Amino acid sequence: MKGIIVTLLMLLSLPAVAQVQNGYVKSLGRPNAKGAALQGVTIRVKGVHNAVVTAQTGKFSISMTGKKAGDAYALQSVRKTGYELVEAGMIGRNYAFSPSVTMQIVMVNSSQLQADKQRIENNAYKAAEKNYKTKMAALQKQLGEKKITETKYEKEVNDLQKQFEKYEALIGQMAEHYAKTDYDELDEKNKQVNQLIENGDLERAEEMINSMFDPTDVLKRAKEDRQRIDKQMAEAQALMEEAERQRQEVLKRQAKDAEYLYQLFTIAYSKFDIDKAKEYITIRAELDPDIVEWQIFTGLFYLEVMGDYDTAMKYNNRALVASQKQDGEQSMNTALCYNNIASSYYYKKDYRQALDNFQKTISIWSELLGEDYEMVARAYDNVASVYMEQGNYGEARKNLDKAFEIKKKLYGDNSPELGELYLNRGGLCEKQKDYEGAAENYSKAYEMFIAKYGEMHPNVGTVYNNIGSIYGHYKDYGHALAMFSNALKIWSTTLGDNHPNVRTALENIGEAAMQYGDAESEKANYDSALKYYTLAKDSYIRAYGEANRKVGLAYEYMGLTNVYLKNTKEAEANFVSAIEAHSKAPDGKQSHIASLKETLEVIRQNMK
Repeated sequence: MKGIIVTLLMLLSLPAVAQVQNGYVKSLGRPNAKGAALQGVTIRVKGVHNAVVTAQTGKFSISMTGKKAGDAYALQSVRKTGYELVEAGMIGRNYAFSPSVTMQIVMVNSSQLQADKQRIENNAYKAAEKNYKTKMAALQKQLGEKKITETKYEKEVNDLQKQFEKYEALIGQMAEHYAKTDYDELDEKNKQVNQLIENGDLERAEEMINSMFDPTDVLKRAKEDRQRIDKQMAEAQALMEEAERQRQEVLKRQAKDAEYLYQLFTIAYSKFDIDKAKEYITIRAELDPDIVEWQIFTGLFYLEVMGDYDTAMKYNNRALVASQKQDGEQSMNTALCYNNIASSYYYKKDYRQALDNFQKTISIWSELLGEDYEMVARAYDNVASVYMEQGNYGEARKNLDKAFEIKKKLYGDNSPELGELYLNRGGLCEKQKDYEGAAENYSKAYEMFIAKYGEMHPNVGTVYNNIGSIYGHYKDYGHALAMFSNALKIWSTTLGDNHPNVRTALENIGEAAMQYGDAESEKANYDSALKYYTLAKDSYIRAYGEANRKVGLAYEYMGLTNVYLKNTKEAEANFVSAIEAHSKAPDGKQSHIASLKETLEVIRQNMK
């Protein structure tokens, strides 16, 4: 600490005393393993020249020369190879310096996180699909028993299908929430509920929560608690310590209430009970408008699921204000708020505002993390997506190139981490009809994904599918068929037979077989095409029921194939089924149905 120099003797008799902030870094506690001390984590505080590295005990000490208790400081970086922060918002956030209070940092192994996310997402998808089928069966039963009208049935089916599609938009976010949950911080009952949800056993999870927690009075109770505490603190300074103690208890209970609400939201959402899901997640956000993370997720829900851009913007802006107040403009959470606001404008097709907010995100992340950082690369990738929507492929390429430059500096020219960027660049080339460039980039992505994941991974399946598309553009249907078949094998193994990607692969194989045939044939293989179109149709029926536009299209493909095979009776039956599916589908188009009826009449005339 530097003071006024009176005499040389005074200067020598008052040496500077360094203040120290102690801390501890641990791994994320999971159901099967408690968190453990992490050695070798490099930690840097903003404005402090030297970084520190954690010892074998996970402990570290940072010299805070010139700081006194209560002064603000912020983390600039926390890094360990193969690990990432559970709470990324710690970077840039203001903390109060305390020589007596230990800062705790939790990190998670990146490979473990990805594996847990994939497992939880798969279980959530299976549970949601089961609930979807149950609701469809109930609607069909009601229709059959004349308890609802045809119009009401079509509306309910349409709403349910939309809910299922929107459910997929947030399933990854929910999986990440549970994959990043620190089980060391949960009591035994909360651990049980979380494990049930992770395993897709939502009914038992809901029963447990309902036996312990009533969400209907949460807002009222939280409001009454805050009012009581504020009154006590205003009445007398002597009550401040007691009031503060109670406040901490309320916040602790509020955090538990919030977790129950999130768990109930997860269960309701997987059942496609969107109204309940909206109620739970909105209550959680309103419990404490100053908790940035709650506002951010609620905004994402209204954006991706409800399509309510104005309400989404309300929560995103609330999160931004709270983050700016708590952490300052130059913080990770503030940058994330700008990123989500940009996404809202992106959906509203206000690309100017979207670009403006994405640029703010890049500016803050670059300042906090440096230009050469993973999240900055992702932000440039987002900007490229906006330009692609505008058809400005030159700017899209420029921003993709920036993302490439950063990742190459971080990981090297041939790192598997570049795989997704090569995949996106291939998509850009394909949009520009540069099929040779697209194929080159897809091949690069394949090499990266194989090195990172091995053969049996969904991303590898995506590359096979996209390469098949390129062969299709060249009318090389034999090779296209081989690529689509590889994609089908990988997707069905890793994602399950009822995943939308599997249905896409089945249809692509059917089309390739129609145009060319199997790998051993030099002519169209209609039998093979019919086989895969039928499999696609069956998969759509399992997922959506008979009254669906995609089911109708599958029947059309089958009918057309039977026409080529001269199986006129089968073709007639296929087109009858197609007309029925389109007619009952909520989004069925009358002009298309009329066209199908004309085709059916031609087939019947030929049969005569």
